[in-house]
Amino acid sequence: MYKIERIDISDVREDAAQAIKDEEGNNWVSRGLLSLEYDTRNNVFTPTRGFILVGTLENAGGFLGGEKDFVKYAAAGNTYFNFFNEIIVLELSSSLSFVDNYGDTDSVPIYERYYAGGAGTIRGYKERHVSPRDSATNDPIGGNVRFLSSAEATFPLVENMIKGAVFADAGEVWKEVDDTFTGNLKYGVGAGVRVKNTLGPVNLDYGWPLSDNHGDEKKGRFYFSMSHGF
Repeated sequence: MYKIERIDISDVREDAAQAIKDEEGNNWVSRGLLSLEYDTRNNVFTPTRGFILVGTLENAGGFLGGEKDFVKYAAAGNTYFNFFNEIIVLELSSSLSFVDNYGDTDSVPIYERYYAGGAGTIRGYKERHVSPRDSATNDPIGGNVRFLSSAEATFPLVENMIKGAVFADAGEVWKEVDDTFTGNLKYGVGAGVRVKNTLGPVNLDYGWPLSDNHGDEKKGRFYFSMSHGF
C-alpha cells in the first residue's frame, strides 16, 4: 500500500502538551506499507479454530519524499480454540509494534506514536490514556513501542443473532525502544455482547481496570465498537 497525506495541526491551546505544540503547522507524509499474512483459520468472519500471523513494515519519508521520516515494524497473531461442539470459542491474541524516527526527523510525530486504552486495545481504561504522559500537563503523548495481549471467550445467547463475551486484556506503551517490557503491564477485565446486523457485528463491552494508570480514576467503562467477525 502507498499513501500520501497532508497533516495540519492548528489552533493549539497555550496549555497543550509540548509534543503537540512542536507539531503545529502542516506537513506532508509519504509512506509505503508491506504486509505479509499466514492464515489457517477455518472461517474469515466467524473463526472457531486455526490461527493468523501478520507482519508489517511501514516506511515514511526517505526515498518516498515527504517531510517526516520514520519507520514502523509490527507483528501480531491470533489463535482460536473451540469447546463443547463449537459453542464456546476462545480467541488469544498478541501484538508488538515499534516506531522509530530517522533522517531529518528528530522525534516521531505525536500523531504517529502508539497509544492504548479503549476498545480494541486494553478495555477498562480511557481511550488512548495508556501512554507516556507530558510531565507538565499529564496529557498522553504516545510512545514508540506498544505491546497488547488479550484472551476473549464468546458464546451464543440468541442463536445467529447475539453472543456473550468475557475477556481479559493486558498491555503497555513505552516511550522508547530501550524501555520495552520495563515496569508493570496494565490489565483489564470485563464482559460484553456481540449483536449481528447487516452492517457488521456491533460490540458493547464493559471493562474494569485492574492497574493504576498515572493517577487516573479507576472505574469501569462502556465501549461501543463494530467489527468484521462474529
